Amino acid sequence: MRRRNQTDAEWENEVQAFIKEHSKRLKDMPPDPRRSYPATSKSWDIKPFGRAIEIPYSDNFSAEEYTRLKRGLIPEAMEEKWFIYFEDHELHFHRGWTGQGIFRVELQEDESGDASVKRALFATDDAVSDMVHLVELLRFLVGNLLLDRRLPFPRSMSSSEPAPGVIQHSFSGTGYPEKTLDKK
Repeated sequence: MRRRNQTDAEWENEVQAFIKEHSKRLKDMPPDPRRSYPATSKSWDIKPFGRAIEIPYSDNFSAEEYTRLKRGLIPEAMEEKWFIYFEDHELHFHRGWTGQGIFRVELQEDESGDASVKRALFATDDAVSDMVHLVELLRFLVGNLLLDRRLPFPRSMSSSEPAPGVIQHSFSGTGYPEKTLDKK
């Protein structure tokens, strides 16, 4: 399994060494199209994105980061809670277990290959009480799951948990340091 801080070159070397070592067994196995990158809407069993509201998430990405965003994320273990794919200039965030669409981020590429967020959507039928927290959760997912930025997990002031890290693990399956957001 790929380590989050592993570079593409390190990962490729590890995969090639594994293939060389296990080529006989691997030769007889059909490839699993669900595990190939870049992730696509066909890589996972997903549900359609329902009603949504626009959220004020903004970010800018270098050309190299934009390339990494387009790879997406295919969960390989139960702890990986998100399936993320890029299609039609949009990042789609679905829960790994249920396939439910949660976030959609429309990106706009400039002539240099850099990209910026054009708009972001959150799937809900209800009013959102803490928009700042919601935006920071999306920033955490993009930054950590796709770009290895190592951002702290944003905790809402109103959240309570039985033990440190429980909410983060439930949301993202990660164990980053946490920060409590000021209520604004």
